[in-house]
Amino acid sequence: RRVHGVLRFFRYHQGRTEADRLSFNASYPSTPHADIGLVTVAPVSPQPALEVQSMTTEAMPCVEEGLDALQDVTVMVGEMLGYLTRGFYRAPIHRVLPNYPEYRYSMPFFLRAHPFSVVRVQDMLAGTAIESRVSAFPDESVSTAFLMDG
Repeated sequence: RRVHGVLRFFRYHQGRTEADRLSFNASYPSTPHADIGLVTVAPVSPQPALEVQSMTTEAMPCVEEGLDALQDVTVMVGEMLGYLTRGFYRAPIHRVLPNYPEYRYSMPFFLRAHPFSVVRVQDMLAGTAIESRVSAFPDESVSTAFLMDG
């Protein structure tokens, strides 16, 4: 087994005022962060509030606006995939802010490397479009032991 996944269920509290937003911004999981694993896949919420930081302007627009909660998903690169691809893919900073009148629910799936596996970066990327990007680096093996949930 080389990968494993974590499926989580979040319930975000309601919030409509600036005071709600400020108090909510001080607590997990709404603070700006990047996901640690390989890839995160999450159904779009009917209460759009997922903000993702632009890689060029640092603005944080809501990426769920106008999407269909019954058909669409968001997909984000995780920090481990960014590390393994030497920054070719970058994990986006994102947050959820309380700008909705009801509770917001989310059920993201986090794909991660299997804990305690060792990934040989050059072998993993051999034959891919970014192989030349990592061939300039020394051959390296990466332990994924730090991915264990506490």
